[in-house]
Amino acid sequence: MTAVTPLPQAVTEIPEPHRPLMTTRSGGVGAGRQLWNMIWESGSPWIKAETDSELVMLVCEQTDERTLLRDKMFRTGLEWRERAALRMLEKQIAQNLAQLGFTPTDRARLGVTGVRTDGLQEFRDRVAAKRTTA
Repeated sequence: MTAVTPLPQAVTEIPEPHRPLMTTRSGGVGAGRQLWNMIWESGSPWIKAETDSELVMLVCEQTDERTLLRDKMFRTGLEWRERAALRMLEKQIAQNLAQLGFTPTDRARLGVTGVRTDGLQEFRDRVAAKRTTA
């Protein structure tokens, strides 16, 4: 049986970003700011402003950049290098969100309660444990 770590106290107030994030053409909340709000709201039990704000800021800025590239792609098209850069940026966003614990496997790795690891990972862990004791 896996040890369960209780969640820390949730953040009660969403912190303000420490660098500006994009707004929409009409002055509304841009994609990066939407992600900022979603991360602090849904991830607040394990995300700490003191230690995680820079990574959260980075992934939100990357999301704004992705929005600009996708907008350009739909309006004028992208050269193959720009498309490759867009795909690389999307991969980096996914990796950063995983580091912040926004996949089931990463939440389990972080020890967040209410999350169970997938069967394959449990199997790998059992095999690794047997190998070290054999």
